[in-house]
Amino acid sequence: MPVRDLERAAGAERRRAFAEKAKSEGTWAVYDGHWRRFRAFAEARSADPGPPVDPGLVADFIIELGERGNAARTLSVAVAAIAHRARLAGAPSPLEHPQVREVLAGARRMAGQAGRGRGKADPLLPSDLRSFVAVLKRGLEGQRDMALLTFGLAGGFRREELTRLRLEDLRIEHDGVTVTLPWSKTDQAGEGHVRRIAKGDSELCPVANLLTWLAATGITEGPVFRPVRLGRALDKALSPRRVDQIVREYARRLEAVRPGALRGKRYSAHSLRSGLCTAAALAGKPEHEIREHVGHKSAQTTATYIRAAKLRRSTVTRGIGL
Repeated sequence: MPVRDLERAAGAERRRAFAEKAKSEGTWAVYDGHWRRFRAFAEARSADPGPPVDPGLVADFIIELGERGNAARTLSVAVAAIAHRARLAGAPSPLEHPQVREVLAGARRMAGQAGRGRGKADPLLPSDLRSFVAVLKRGLEGQRDMALLTFGLAGGFRREELTRLRLEDLRIEHDGVTVTLPWSKTDQAGEGHVRRIAKGDSELCPVANLLTWLAATGITEGPVFRPVRLGRALDKALSPRRVDQIVREYARRLEAVRPGALRGKRYSAHSLRSGLCTAAALAGKPEHEIREHVGHKSAQTTATYIRAAKLRRSTVTRGIGL
């Protein structure tokens, strides 16, 4: 291959590598999954998935996803994944095609009318978390889970943020812990975000539980929350998926011991973040403080939790003769 062609190929590869850094690993994993499904959809119809991408094929893919009962957000993310793949290849984005936009809008509207996508996880409030203590695992794994759940709730952390926490990111003080997040989902440029976890006065104290876990494992550097095997902490971080599994597992354990204890609630890793926002709103914390603590970029996002918290205490129907 001529030197000029090699240089062009190397330049294209460098551009591709830098462009990939525009998205987080989690986003790429989601995009890759949607792209594989689209490619299989195309191949099943003896069609070329591209790029460039046939807008009609994308429209048909949206229709199939909608008919399978996918939520509106899933439809949008699937199309975004296909469009992103096209842009990386220098091809036109299917989202720019009128047919794709109209079909997507229609499919999203139908999904919304059908109520799909409304099954969001419930916030895990401190009172709910306290019930998990009764079914806490024994030994080192239980100590880790207690620290993970209480510290995760107090910080309003995303699951990815919890798994990326390193001891070097923590400044432990006499009355709390200051956490510096190098980057997060809404801080891809790595400007950093600092939040402070104050000491509590109950068995749910996030600081006390964190210190208990660190003392039991002897961790002095590296990942804070780690897998436990054969009674010891491994030298690697938990996966984000495992954080989600831990929250769901304790919900199942509690329901098995006390049927009906969850009152139909559904929990996931996001319940820790939404639980902090909701609990803080119920306690009367100012909206701007909640937003700053969890790092919401939009005031509208924080306001959603404020409204949900107020709804829990609504007395509109009281005293009206009912």
